[in-house]
Amino acid sequence: MIPASDHLHDSRIVRRRIFCAAVLLALLALALVGRLAYVQIFQYQYFSTLARDNHLHFAPLAPVRGLIHDRNGEVLAQNRHVYNLAILPEMVRDMERLLAQLGRLVTLSEADVERFKALMERRPPFEWQTLRTDLNEEEAARVALSQHRHPGVELRARLQRHYPTGELAAHVVGYVGRINADDLKKIDAQAYHGIDYIGRGGIEAQYESFLRGSTGIERLETNAHGKVVQSLSRTMPDSGYAVHLS
Repeated sequence: MIPASDHLHDSRIVRRRIFCAAVLLALLALALVGRLAYVQIFQYQYFSTLARDNHLHFAPLAPVRGLIHDRNGEVLAQNRHVYNLAILPEMVRDMERLLAQLGRLVTLSEADVERFKALMERRPPFEWQTLRTDLNEEEAARVALSQHRHPGVELRARLQRHYPTGELAAHVVGYVGRINADDLKKIDAQAYHGIDYIGRGGIEAQYESFLRGSTGIERLETNAHGKVVQSLSRTMPDSGYAVHLS
């Protein structure tokens, strides 16, 4: 037979352990409530701003490149509308898979892919990067029809350089080319924010700083899928200066 004193001793130990466990649970609950109150009340403004900023994007607005005229006022270099294929890297989970899928919709050369990857390495992921320019009507239609299946992909209408005289004045006027990896090492990235082309040779290169213009910024509100909900504000770009030859 177990003495009554042993039962009393065991009972005290059990009650002591229950009390300690209850105190520990109460402290944990108090800490949880305190943390919740701190986040909801004292840091409400911080997290509210952070959540709001997660749905804000700043899209660059490319400037219109200045025209080039000869001494009689005839246009030697102008701009025409084309469709470009752009990607927002931060919205893409598997970039290699996306590039393979887009490669079945439009023609993508190795140079297109290499240049795009170089841009991704040097520019922030929240900026739209151009993958292909000057899509034909058939390619643009295929992208438009399948765009809803590819988050972070957008078909954009842009202005592209056009030379009415063709090769006749090419030696004087020069031409523009897409910014490549070598260009990115030399140019001021801020000055070319949102700009995909740079002057090469002739007047296009010599007067690049005048013809280029300056980029504008559009503040956009997007939903969780990256789709633009509304434009909040816009700073318009400054067009490049026109150059008149003598």
